[in-house]
Amino acid sequence: MTKQIVEDSKLHPLFKKLIHDAGYDPAYQLITEISKEFNDIDGNLAQQFQTTGFNQRLWEILLFEFFKENNFAIKRENANPDFFIVKDGLEIAVEAVTSNPSDNDEETEKLVSKALNFKNPEEQKAASRFLIDQMTIKIGSALYSKLKKKYWEKDHIKGKPLILAIESFHHSHANYFPDYKIVSYLYGFVTSQELDKNGNPLYKNEFIKEYTHDGKTIPYGFFNLDESKNISAIIFTNTGNIDKFNRMGSQIGYSNKNVILFRAGTYYTPEKVAYFQYYVGSGEHIETWSEGFCIYHNPNAIIPLSKDLFRPNRQMWVTENGFSGYMPEFYPYTSLTGGLLIG
Repeated sequence: MTKQIVEDSKLHPLFKKLIHDAGYDPAYQLITEISKEFNDIDGNLAQQFQTTGFNQRLWEILLFEFFKENNFAIKRENANPDFFIVKDGLEIAVEAVTSNPSDNDEETEKLVSKALNFKNPEEQKAASRFLIDQMTIKIGSALYSKLKKKYWEKDHIKGKPLILAIESFHHSHANYFPDYKIVSYLYGFVTSQELDKNGNPLYKNEFIKEYTHDGKTIPYGFFNLDESKNISAIIFTNTGNIDKFNRMGSQIGYSNKNVILFRAGTYYTPEKVAYFQYYVGSGEHIETWSEGFCIYHNPNAIIPLSKDLFRPNRQMWVTENGFSGYMPEFYPYTSLTGGLLIG
């Protein structure tokens, strides 16, 4: 999969980085090793991974490692779904989904540049807000397109729980946005903030049926759509990029190069969002494949999932009193990875 089989002009920019940038040697070696046991069910895994399907295939590989780490037996036998996973006698169908960039969308990348320009706070804030709102449309459209395929009607899937596992790749920095917009979209509410008489913030959830952004409208509340009752849960993480594989590879010594990686970001605490930073491989923090994953349970599912299947990962579900769930000891919202090549 990592051995180049297509001409240079057709290579995905991130695949070029993987095979030519010595700083990504840990990821290169790790992905090469994983690919030995990752079944190529449709015969074009390497070609897609090296060209137009780099992010989609990388997401499937991450899911493969996530399911293994969570003690699922994995079967990859059909073109769809991407996985059957088995635990405690229960077989679950999983389809991998990605939100992808629109063709020739130069404006979004310009907004990404503005969102990263800390020298102009007002412009940065406006661009970031647009991109976060855009995420709802992109995620929603990707999930809705999978609903139209009606996988649950296929003979080899019928009667089994079905999970859609989604990651965002619709622009170059889509991975770095937190997941609160996805939570809002799945369960169908938007949150507004008011101040009480003492000036303290009060948050109000308003449930809506449609969402409009930049002239495009989609149904809101994915779990409330009639056909969504066939979806047992949604899996999401924003860590599914090449940096994740570089950190995991470096952490276990998968490199012949002197690569030093540094990671910084934000994580959950009961009081407020907090910041973390560490050198990868220093022993200060041991990352897992599951870190940053969340399972959102569908309250309207025909075949609901047991909350025990994915413990101890972050999970969210609906109760009579609102929302509940499980939060692991360390849950990163977003992170950035930097690196140095020594010698």
